[in-house]
Amino acid sequence: MALLAGCSSAGSLDMRPVNDTVLADQASRRPGPAEPGEPPRWPVAADAIEDGTATVNDTHPPIDGGLPFRDEGRYYTLSREVVATHTETRVAVAIDYNATNTSGDAIAYSELPPVDRALLDAVIPPAEDTRVTDGPDMGVGARYTAAELNASVLAPTQEYHIVTFQGTRYRVTLEDTRPITVHTYRYTATEIASSPAAYATYLREQYAFELADLPPAQADVIAEAIEEGGYYAESTDDTAFAAVVDRFRAHDAIAEDSGTGTWLVRYRGQLYLVDLRYGAFIDG
Repeated sequence: MALLAGCSSAGSLDMRPVNDTVLADQASRRPGPAEPGEPPRWPVAADAIEDGTATVNDTHPPIDGGLPFRDEGRYYTLSREVVATHTETRVAVAIDYNATNTSGDAIAYSELPPVDRALLDAVIPPAEDTRVTDGPDMGVGARYTAAELNASVLAPTQEYHIVTFQGTRYRVTLEDTRPITVHTYRYTATEIASSPAAYATYLREQYAFELADLPPAQADVIAEAIEEGGYYAESTDDTAFAAVVDRFRAHDAIAEDSGTGTWLVRYRGQLYLVDLRYGAFIDG
């Protein structure tokens, strides 16, 4: 879902006029990389689209709702189910880039077991913009399987407190180890359209509704959203915006989650793709 940037208001409404081509593009997302050579943004979606189904281990669903996916001109929704559950260990460490005490047994970064090297990969060497202070400067954590924990030299018993990289000694401190529940999610891809035109038709048939017979205050909200590039509710006392929220939420959204949603509406003969942020206007 497209979120309105730079908005600190209680709620917001964005309405963009769309034709079939724009609708198919903006009401979907690509599972693959943003640029050639980059990894997929949603690898489990890419795998499910390619193979029909795909599984992934995680503590929470890596894809939970959101817009349908597009791939090579075809459009897909994803469903998921939990097919297994197991326990792994969460390992958290802190690194001090300018420790005054770097004595003790050391191990070279290149000689770390692969799981420990992967844990420290984001923090060794330090990024150029890393802010160095007294005490630990960065923390990082990862999940370890039983086999990985058995191979580790950093957890559950820390064998080395100093890691060397290109001649520099860094103090690494084990901060936490705790069991966590990991689910195996199986995602299934279902094709809903075989072309952009077919997808736009699907969206119109499934989700589009007519926005009509608006009271003047609600009509003013819609007009500002269209004419001014967005409507921003400054507080939850905005009863006109709250009524518009209720009006939209009475219909199925293309995607909706955590106080935001994307809807498709017809208003005065024009089709609009709508992004609505309303979390402050609902209970809980």
